[in-house]
Amino acid sequence: MALGSRTRPPRTAPAPLYAAILALGLALLAAGWLTYGGDGSSSAPDRYIEGVVGAPGRVNPLLAGSNQVDDDLAALVFNGLTRSTGDGSAVPDLAERWEVTPDGRTYTFVLRRNVFWHDGERLDTADVAFTVALLQAPGFAGSPALAAAWSAVEGIVADARTVLFRLPEPSAGFLTTATLGVLPEHALMRAGIVEDSTGPALLDSAFNRAPVGTGPYRLVMLDRRLARLERNTSYHLGAPAIDAVELRFYANEGALAAAIGAGDIDGALLPPALEALLRPQDG
Repeated sequence: MALGSRTRPPRTAPAPLYAAILALGLALLAAGWLTYGGDGSSSAPDRYIEGVVGAPGRVNPLLAGSNQVDDDLAALVFNGLTRSTGDGSAVPDLAERWEVTPDGRTYTFVLRRNVFWHDGERLDTADVAFTVALLQAPGFAGSPALAAAWSAVEGIVADARTVLFRLPEPSAGFLTTATLGVLPEHALMRAGIVEDSTGPALLDSAFNRAPVGTGPYRLVMLDRRLARLERNTSYHLGAPAIDAVELRFYANEGALAAAIGAGDIDGALLPPALEALLRPQDG
């Protein structure tokens, strides 16, 4: 087949835990690395609330690149064949292993057994094929750079767990390219999206507001004010320690700073200027 409730942080000086969350943010939540307890304990809060500047648009890894809020949410809801570590290297995610031919042009990925979508359906290589076919469809409405990265890639589904990608030339960065979130074929088709769907069809799909993924968290509520996510207890990399994550959306940095000062949120990813403004001054 060819492919195309917890104690609020103090309002003055942040506690060590709060400062750590500010620095690490959702990226570590998505990877399952965030631990809690400034006294060295491993207890986690029931809910983590993070503030972000912006608003959601389309929670879809094929369309999220131009919107940081969408990108943050997609990182919690979806997985790629691989995932990136802190040093930029790629490690297994949906794929449990891979092989590369000596000429560096063919990558064979083998999916993990018993990975399930949030709706209970089993992941298989048809989902991978479907995702890449959407990228390669004429009129794809996502990032041109993303489309270009996959445009000349030929894929072959060998069986339900094995998929091969043949590249026009060797690419040392292809394992990083494979971090792209995989979409569920059955859920998209139910929403009226097929492999050769036009760009507007994918852009306007209801799936983008109620996505189904394989990630550590399930999106259970989304509007212009906030997003609520609940942990995926059957997550293939281990269920997250935090029961729920809430993202609250703010129109600008001033509104986000006010929310931090009021103790309304547990953390935020701050630009350097705002972080310096909020940092307690000595004396």
